[in-house]
Amino acid sequence: MLKQFLSKLSKNTWIAVVIASASLLPRVWNVQNAMLFLGDQGRDALLVANIFRDFDPVFIGPVTSIGNMYLGPAYYYFMLPFLLLSYPSPVGPAYAIALLGSITVFCMYYWGRSIVGEKAALIGSFLFAFNTVLIDHARFSWNPNPAPFVSLLLLWSVWKAWRGAYRYWLLAAVAISLLLQLHYVAALAGVAAAIIWCMQIFSVRKKVSNVRRLVVVALGMLAIVVVSFVPLILFDIKHGGINLAGFQSIITNDQSFGQGSVLDQLDKAVSRSRGRSSHLLIESSVGEVSNQIENGVLVIFIVSAVLALYFQYRRQSWQTLGVWMLIMFAGVGLLGLIVYRHDVYFHYILFLLPFILLYVGWLLSVVVRLRAGVPVLVVVLLLFAWQNFLRLNLQPTGPTPAQYRFSAEQIHNQLSENEPYILVLLAAHHDLYGMNYRYYLSIDRDKAALSPERYHEANTLVLINEEGLENPTELPIFELEVFGEADAVEQVTIARDVEVLILRKDSN
Repeated sequence: MLKQFLSKLSKNTWIAVVIASASLLPRVWNVQNAMLFLGDQGRDALLVANIFRDFDPVFIGPVTSIGNMYLGPAYYYFMLPFLLLSYPSPVGPAYAIALLGSITVFCMYYWGRSIVGEKAALIGSFLFAFNTVLIDHARFSWNPNPAPFVSLLLLWSVWKAWRGAYRYWLLAAVAISLLLQLHYVAALAGVAAAIIWCMQIFSVRKKVSNVRRLVVVALGMLAIVVVSFVPLILFDIKHGGINLAGFQSIITNDQSFGQGSVLDQLDKAVSRSRGRSSHLLIESSVGEVSNQIENGVLVIFIVSAVLALYFQYRRQSWQTLGVWMLIMFAGVGLLGLIVYRHDVYFHYILFLLPFILLYVGWLLSVVVRLRAGVPVLVVVLLLFAWQNFLRLNLQPTGPTPAQYRFSAEQIHNQLSENEPYILVLLAAHHDLYGMNYRYYLSIDRDKAALSPERYHEANTLVLINEEGLENPTELPIFELEVFGEADAVEQVTIARDVEVLILRKDSN
């Protein structure tokens, strides 16, 4: 039976399997020593560890950097089985993200072939497999990192629904719910899906039975999204609407999307459009390029998109329909980023990269049909792979998890048994509470640091000075000011020449 199944796999499917397998190597190479483990990763690992250590389930996810909103807890429960397997090492979720990245490579082909054709999907999967930005974000655990897989699932679901299988809108709702729990900017994919649903109901408006089915499915979608947000809704009710206030601040007070006249905002958006377009379409795949190359690439994207939409209007073929859908998802996402006034980082646009790379795959598959198209394709793919290889770094860029654990052990050695203490970290990434250290300090439950809000219970303060600042105890930091004058100060140098000051007050 297995042989019969394998015999039915096409040549392109086997090539996709090889590409996906090869893509796993840079994603897992030296991850245990080189994975990023900063404040966000330490916070997540500590919360998830408490789920299985203390049977303490969580109902809210990470807090957003802008707006002070909480995401949903879906990513924490994704981490749970993998951290449980690797505990106390936090590497388990990082391996899970790496594996999910390679699965996404195969899905780029397997799902994408029905949308843009086999050749285009195969090229797109190659581009996804060896894109340095995607590799970098598949080598550590963080809530935005699964977004490419979920957005690709959303694309495939919407495609299936548009082709007549309306029940796939329910799967699209699941994908939208997950994206909203991974990063708030990914809500733009949900906006694109909603527009496509409206266009579909308009296209079948003359068939009452189809309209009725789409409306029923839409109610089911709404129920799925609302149910996924029940924990956050209950949290808001209990805590005076924190998330609602945060959402309002993003839209209005925070000026994330601007204030002032329409013309003024349009002028500012136009001035941002070139940089945001370049960031999404060029820098995410090959890094910074010259202005001439950047202008040429942007022109190619614009002209090809216009032509694709024109042929969709004239020919109404399934393949041009798929390209139109990619343009819709990528275009809505790009417009949202242009309107957004804050800085845009690569982890903001992870959910858009499957759409962009499948679209590039389609463009290159068109080139293949031309005379001398195959050599051109080979050259382009080799240049892409080489450029991304030059940008790839599989070595540690900062302290390794092993060094954090060693530092935690050294701090424990300076503390007496059951000595309550608070922790303050001075580091370049501005994680004042030192959540990465706290995770390792919590492995020995009797010597875990007190939570930040319990600072008044401790007569000992551990100050970790990673930046080598002079007189760090004189900094205007709330925890230091509240702690006050110390009766004894002990200075210790631990791993990586990190200075640790242990401040103690008289216990009386």
